[in-house]
Amino acid sequence: IWLGCLNGLWSFEKDKFTWHGNENNLLKSTIEDIRQDANGSLFYATRGNGVIVFKEGHYSTITTASGLCSNNCKCLYLQGTDTIWVGGKNGVSRLVKSSEGWKVMKLNLNGNEANYELFQIEKTKNTLWLFCNKGLVSYDLTGSNVESAPQIYITLFSVNDILHSKDTVRVFGYDQNCMKIEYKGLSFQSLGHLTYEYKLDGLDTAWHTTTGTSLQ
Repeated sequence: IWLGCLNGLWSFEKDKFTWHGNENNLLKSTIEDIRQDANGSLFYATRGNGVIVFKEGHYSTITTASGLCSNNCKCLYLQGTDTIWVGGKNGVSRLVKSSEGWKVMKLNLNGNEANYELFQIEKTKNTLWLFCNKGLVSYDLTGSNVESAPQIYITLFSVNDILHSKDTVRVFGYDQNCMKIEYKGLSFQSLGHLTYEYKLDGLDTAWHTTTGTSLQ
């Protein structure tokens, strides 16, 4: 019997408990859930280290650096051997196996993923059932796009080379017309290679694209 505990991974066999933290430092993590697929690979949902994967004698991790919603993971649901649903402090992620490894995509829960803390995930046919701090949430997977755009953050706003608060609504004069905005999209998975779309309402009728992180 495998046991996920506050101080890591334990097993119980032949009336004896064994702690496995000495085998690998990752196994000292608080483990919230354990799952094993049909190929014998083991997956551990941890508090602080994302998802630990044990395959063919080797350990690896899937974390926010790979696009996971949070490193504080609570629960796992294995859909075959190529899809894993991960629930945690900031919503739910879907892991899909590819030739390069596991591709991580966030499930868009009405744009408020951070408000959902998952405790258990189940699936029946095309419906995902999420047991969370909001109660019981059902999500229809039929034709849904689980990959959501990264969050955009405005980091600087200036008018005529004078800095202004980016969080305050202001009214400017006709001669205060040289505006500069700097922004950043938060997406670890994209490694900084993002394309942004922008439009100036009232002047532009079409969206424009750029890879830069500022507009003037």
